Amino acid sequence: FRSSGTVWDVLGNTAMAAFLVPQVGGTGFAYPANPVAWTLAWELVVNILYAAVLWRARTASLLALIALCLAGAVMMSLSTRSGWSFGMAGLDIWLGWLRALPEFLMGVLLHRAFRAGLFGSLPVVSPLLPLAAWLVMAVLPQGLPSLLDFAMVVLIFPLLVALLVRGEAGAPAWFAPLGAISYPLYASHLAP
Repeated sequence: FRSSGTVWDVLGNTAMAAFLVPQVGGTGFAYPANPVAWTLAWELVVNILYAAVLWRARTASLLALIALCLAGAVMMSLSTRSGWSFGMAGLDIWLGWLRALPEFLMGVLLHRAFRAGLFGSLPVVSPLLPLAAWLVMAVLPQGLPSLLDFAMVVLIFPLLVALLVRGEAGAPAWFAPLGAISYPLYASHLAP
């Protein structure tokens, strides 16, 4: 937190964190109490934007918007030493939409494709196969080439989601507790 240590500074910083108000400026995290809160804040913004405007957009328009956002994100990832790790600091929090919007809209397109029956040609696989692939990618070392990150976000992860949705067999019962702890683990993985 940025504070001189007074009670009022601590209360102000706590209120900012509770209402997902970022601390803009500086090279530190925009949300120092929970550094990954930037994703939650942008997810809320993107959901509001979708509910207000984008739900009416045709699939072709959403594809064009995704392509524009991803082009901007790739340019940003190639222009910084941090690669895809932008949008979470006080200086670049305003760029978080470049990561949040296309990924959200890809989910919308996956849902539309599923509703249209376009997943019918995909093989039916056990949910354990996409989970295993996901876990392998999760343990890849940080600092991989930006284009590999791009391929995972644009091609591999949507395919894994489509395979999970296509699967006719229910997921094993132990998936439910893993899902329940997934966000708390994500939210706390950067805790000091």
